[in-house]
Amino acid sequence: MEKEVIPVSNPAQATTPQKNKIDYKYVGPKESLWKIVGSSIPKELTPTKKFSYAFGVIFILVIIIGIAQFPLGSLFAGNIDIELAVGLPMKFLVFDLADPEAIPINIWALIIDMAIYLILAYAIDVALNVFITSTKKKKASGKSPKVYTIRRKKEEIAEKVAKKIVKKPDSIQP
Repeated sequence: MEKEVIPVSNPAQATTPQKNKIDYKYVGPKESLWKIVGSSIPKELTPTKKFSYAFGVIFILVIIIGIAQFPLGSLFAGNIDIELAVGLPMKFLVFDLADPEAIPINIWALIIDMAIYLILAYAIDVALNVFITSTKKKKASGKSPKVYTIRRKKEEIAEKVAKKIVKKPDSIQP
């Protein structure tokens, strides 16, 4: 390493050379646990915008299924002991026509159903991410690698001349 010399009018004021910092990979400020975990998770497993869309679609489909199961014919027949229940697998919203004062929402069933819907939405998002990245990799890797062949070394002119001058005798005669 070269020493840096700073020109000074008075040699007594000359400073020592500055040391260069060496960047070591494992020395320095420690990374947080969250950063280490975040860097170890594959890119395909992180949720994207598709996660929220999948969650919304699942929630709307559950509401539509609950409304579609409403027995409208029984209501027109005059039976008022009917309830409109929404939720899969647990009913978190129940409208009871016979008892209109009852609270229609069940909080624990809503929490459990939302957890299930979040897990389903995450699984759909991960499946779509893996599918999309695998198709992109297939398109990118469509080119085949270049194949190299080993070529024989060409004889130099001097070697050719030497072979013509010095011929090996086929048989030695006594």
